[in-house]
Amino acid sequence: MGTGSTFRYRPPIWLVTCTLVALGGLALFLRTLNAQQAVAQAAAQEQYERRQLKAKAAAASLADAAVNPVAAVATSLSPPSTTLLPPPPPPPSPADGQCVERPHMEYDGDVMIWGTNNIQPDPAACCESCHKQRKRAEERGERGCSVWVFCGKEGGCSGTQ
Repeated sequence: MGTGSTFRYRPPIWLVTCTLVALGGLALFLRTLNAQQAVAQAAAQEQYERRQLKAKAAAASLADAAVNPVAAVATSLSPPSTTLLPPPPPPPSPADGQCVERPHMEYDGDVMIWGTNNIQPDPAACCESCHKQRKRAEERGERGCSVWVFCGKEGGCSGTQ
């Protein structure tokens, strides 16, 4: 029935060539990515080292600027008096029931009440809302509002009031 020879499949030469070209391109692409990553890492390390040097130089210059005038004045001063001034009173905090306005300040922390859910007509109402929320939270044993932020711009801040 047969000739005694076995059948062998040989793929067409174009298929072999395309496969080799695709694998070669993939290898080149991966090698290029690896090289770019190495360059980026080296640049990041260099930037980090520059920042560290700048920070050390700034700290050293601040220390020199502080030490030199102090040393010169210390040699010309009489001994310090023994009367001590009382420490300044602590700034009022929301826990004292007072609200202190500090315009153009930015704070970072956990949000207790989002502004879109707590629109108030003026800073005093915003402060009172903060106090009420803190009391409710303390009754549950949770942290409450300690800083409030009021936006008085007509169009709101960041698209909301």
